[in-house]
Amino acid sequence: MTKLKSKIFLFIAKHFYPEGYKFKEDEAWVFKMGVIAGSKCPWNLSKVDFRWFNNWTLEEIREKLRIDVDFLKLCYILEKKKFPESRESNRLICTI
Repeated sequence: MTKLKSKIFLFIAKHFYPEGYKFKEDEAWVFKMGVIAGSKCPWNLSKVDFRWFNNWTLEEIREKLRIDVDFLKLCYILEKKKFPESRESNRLICTI
């Protein structure tokens, strides 16, 4: 995702999404981290047909797509530290 597309999306998500869906600063931060993590992947994940991986484990999929699990863990740790009160952020370490 280009920086321009990211900024446009965040602007729309902050100002035009209905209440309950609008991005606040914490959602914007998480989105930005997701963009950074996604940019480290050699594949455009929006174009991957994940149905092909139906019977694969998450570990196998990440290995096949060459997803940097160590970087992903770091992102999860940073998010958990930045938003310690967030139920969503606190579940992250368990999912890796």
